[in-house]
Amino acid sequence: MLIADGFAAADVKAVTDALIAAGAIPEIIAPVQGRIHGDTADIEADKAFIHTASVLYDAIYVPGGAAAVDTLPDNGDAIHFVQEAFKHGKAIGATGGGLAVLERAELAGIELVADDASGVSDDKGVVTAGGDGDLGAFAQAFIAAIAKHRDFTRAPEWIPA
Repeated sequence: MLIADGFAAADVKAVTDALIAAGAIPEIIAPVQGRIHGDTADIEADKAFIHTASVLYDAIYVPGGAAAVDTLPDNGDAIHFVQEAFKHGKAIGATGGGLAVLERAELAGIELVADDASGVSDDKGVVTAGGDGDLGAFAQAFIAAIAKHRDFTRAPEWIPA
């Protein structure tokens, strides 16, 4: 999970709980390692962007949170993290304001759900839900995308399908 101060703690908890129930081992990646302050709760970041790479993870999730959305889209390391995961066909998820990070990453050929939408979208392994979206439905779609391991439908034309 890519977070920054001001992240939506309820979103992180809901998605983390669903991932753990499915057998995943989520890690928190942030601009700095250590305590990150959420909108209603704090969490410890396992790693900082400069200490890890997206290729080490099966998927990434970017939650919303007003203050986090003010920070992450302007963080070059966060944008690079998302772009690298996308390039390697990894599952990517975002909810609410976290969509701003994916928009800033300019994921070619991907249509994101609107931030104020209530549905869940899965476009080539990029799973998104608006701020009014059902986190349970999002988590299940995200877990299904992770289970595919990679999405080769968004691979560059030089990689055979």
